[in-house]
Amino acid sequence: MEKYSLNMRIMHWVVGVALIALLTIGVIMVELPKEDPFKFQLFGIHKAIGFFVMLLVIARVIIRLKSNIPPAPNVFKRYEIWLSNLTHKTLYLLMLIVPISGYLMSYFGGHPIKIFDFAIPSFLPINHEFGTFFWKTHGIAANILIYLIIIHVLAVFKHYFFDKINILKRIW
Repeated sequence: MEKYSLNMRIMHWVVGVALIALLTIGVIMVELPKEDPFKFQLFGIHKAIGFFVMLLVIARVIIRLKSNIPPAPNVFKRYEIWLSNLTHKTLYLLMLIVPISGYLMSYFGGHPIKIFDFAIPSFLPINHEFGTFFWKTHGIAANILIYLIIIHVLAVFKHYFFDKINILKRIW
């Protein structure tokens, strides 16, 4: 079974772990009551990590576009290949939509992103209607991303335990 390039494998795991951490922080942050001061500390941490993850995702997309992608295993059915392609393309799309909408939500809402007391520049005016739109977009896209990551991991287990194909070898 042909493997992905080393760059692709590294980016897969680095971005994957970072995204899961970021999504976990996001879920905890949203569920905390407004009175909890830790909630607003998490917002700052979430935004700072999110900015770096956005840069990693952009790098990952560039690497993906320049890489040879190994073909799906010969034993895969056509519908599995189609679902795999759809899932991967949707994951990439959401990995871009979530951080970009978070950035736009913050700036249109008048809440700059700070990293070590350095505010990421914005050329956007405060616009609460746009801020609300991107807040909704960010939340919906993040939830879809969570479910898609779960499906992605479950597909690996399905192939390993039911089909007896160690698909993980391609990306490990």
